[in-house]
Amino acid sequence: MTPSGLLFKTRLPLTIAMALLFMSVAEGQAAIEFRTIRHNYGTIEEDGGVKNHDFIFTNNGDSPLLITRVVPSCGCTTPDWTREPVPPGETGFIRSSMNPMNMPGPFTKTIAVHSNGQPSPVVLTLTGVVNPRERSVEEQFRWALGPVRFESNHIDFSRTGKGEQKSREMHLINVSDSHVVVGFGPLPQHLSLEVVPSRLAPGERAVVKAVYDASTHSGWGAQNDLVALSFNGVIDNSAFLYITANLLEDFSGWSEEQIANAPVASFESTTFDVGEIPVNQSSEVEFSLTNEGATPLKIRYVRVTCGCTVMEQPDESIEPGNTTSIKATYTSGALPGAQQRVLFVYTNDPQMPEIMLIIKAEVVKGASGPYL
Repeated sequence: MTPSGLLFKTRLPLTIAMALLFMSVAEGQAAIEFRTIRHNYGTIEEDGGVKNHDFIFTNNGDSPLLITRVVPSCGCTTPDWTREPVPPGETGFIRSSMNPMNMPGPFTKTIAVHSNGQPSPVVLTLTGVVNPRERSVEEQFRWALGPVRFESNHIDFSRTGKGEQKSREMHLINVSDSHVVVGFGPLPQHLSLEVVPSRLAPGERAVVKAVYDASTHSGWGAQNDLVALSFNGVIDNSAFLYITANLLEDFSGWSEEQIANAPVASFESTTFDVGEIPVNQSSEVEFSLTNEGATPLKIRYVRVTCGCTVMEQPDESIEPGNTTSIKATYTSGALPGAQQRVLFVYTNDPQMPEIMLIIKAEVVKGASGPYL
């Protein structure tokens, strides 16, 4: 066979498909209709392997139907479909191959089917419940710390009011061959940690009971603590739990009237664009803040996220209708390119107790501009 003949045979199916599509434009419209657009797998086992289902469709139009694109909603579903044009009156399929591994519990997945017919797209829906497989100790307790394993090395109290006490729990297991007493090194005043039971036999499980008392913490915003673990009374300085919280104004005791008459923090803009600035140069930054509420606005704290930004102490209280400025000095540093720095302002506005301000700059070499 000559190369030209081989090329002709290779291109022939594509040529036929394109011809059919041009005919459909000239002669009529394809129409796609599925026997059903929903399938319930029922209850399936997580480790039971890939589950397949075919959605059957018919071309009820008067022109060839071509499936142009099939888009699943997640990577757990792999589709296949009829690739060649489907003549009028004939059927085709969309095959769903779903892998339930690592997705225990109820699920709803979709597949969007695009074609040259109407309607397009058609959304197919897959539902069911995945019965979870039995997980190994290593999967349940992912963090090995000394002779025990923890579900995580991180306890997050997330958003916490300054007058609030919050509780969290985390589980652990003794994976050693001996009894072990689990405890902690020195704790800050705002944090209480207890292991129950504290003495674990080999293979025994326990729970860490953690309490965060924000009323005894002087800080605002994101707070981090590293707590060393102790085993059999000896502190292990290589084994830590990471404790985090975001401390904001506590509005839990406010009445409806206080909320209705609360201060309202309104910034003219929450972004300040310095523009072009040379390396290792400084520029003044200013954000305008107005209290549009009915009671005084308190600025509890302003936090910078890097040493390149130095804050001026803002007014601590802003009367209703008054305006103040949040000022800072930004230093560009030695590296050219686009930079973005963030400030956080903490207030007694119930709607915006934490406000993020952004400083943008384009750091260049040899530029000129309004620098300090």
